[in-house]
Amino acid sequence: MNQDVDEDEHSGEMQYPFIAKIIKDADRSSIRVLAIMVGSIAKSTERSYGALLAPILEDSRVFTVISSDFCHWGQRFRYTPQPPQDDEEINEVYEYIERLDRKGMQQIELQRPGAFADYLKTYKNTICGRHPISVWLNALQNQSTQSSVRFVEYAQSNKARTADDFSVSYASAVCRVRRTFSGDKFTA
Repeated sequence: MNQDVDEDEHSGEMQYPFIAKIIKDADRSSIRVLAIMVGSIAKSTERSYGALLAPILEDSRVFTVISSDFCHWGQRFRYTPQPPQDDEEINEVYEYIERLDRKGMQQIELQRPGAFADYLKTYKNTICGRHPISVWLNALQNQSTQSSVRFVEYAQSNKARTADDFSVSYASAVCRVRRTFSGDKFTA
């Protein structure tokens, strides 16, 4: 990664203080963090990396954080889709942005990389972490255990109403391994 890309990168920087706090509070100084940066890669590479990471990410000792903003809306981001004129449920741009984001979130919750890719192709949403999300979805698809993914929080930096406004969306999801009861114990 060149210096300009490194200086522009901020998702890891946003997560490390929280991870450090969890490690400290858990009194687990032996915990190690492996940061994996995923840039703009081809779908075939997303699949390959997902298959490679699947057995690691399904290990119960591994805690995974995938960090991404969602929609970057506004002229400065060169992304300004408008709500359809005939849509009676959407009155403001920020409502339309949330609808776009929630459609993407639904595709992620399905855990189907192809569905998420189709969503991105259709709506061109400016989710900057689309590639790491896709790698992770491919990893989930390659695991022997089943997981559930659920979005738990959503926010926007600004309630965009006019073409002069801008907004960045944020969403948080939780992925849990589904455990099954077999005989006298739970298994992953």
